[in-house]
Amino acid sequence: MEKLLADLKKEHEEKIKVLTNQLNEVVAAFNARPSKDEDVTYIRQLQEENFEKEEEIRKLMDGGRVYLPEMPPRKENQSFTKGFNSSTHLNTSSVVTQGDFKRVRYLKIFC
Repeated sequence: MEKLLADLKKEHEEKIKVLTNQLNEVVAAFNARPSKDEDVTYIRQLQEENFEKEEEIRKLMDGGRVYLPEMPPRKENQSFTKGFNSSTHLNTSSVVTQGDFKRVRYLKIFC
């Protein structure tokens, strides 16, 4: 009985070795298969489009560097904006009411 079990175990191990060798051969053949022509042309087309877009981005970024030094720094420009921001009070005497607007519109129509 033990001899029969040992023989069956040996046969089983040999089958496993044969099957793993066949599997390894199939995997190697799958990995070494040639690419499809459509796939290769599509990949090349995508690479060319990507290269063109990268060139456009580089040109735009280089063009932006030309204009960047021309802008005045913020600290130097603050003196210009201080004059406009110095008074935040409204002159309430010059506020036009709804009745005044109607009178002005009436005068424009008949004048």
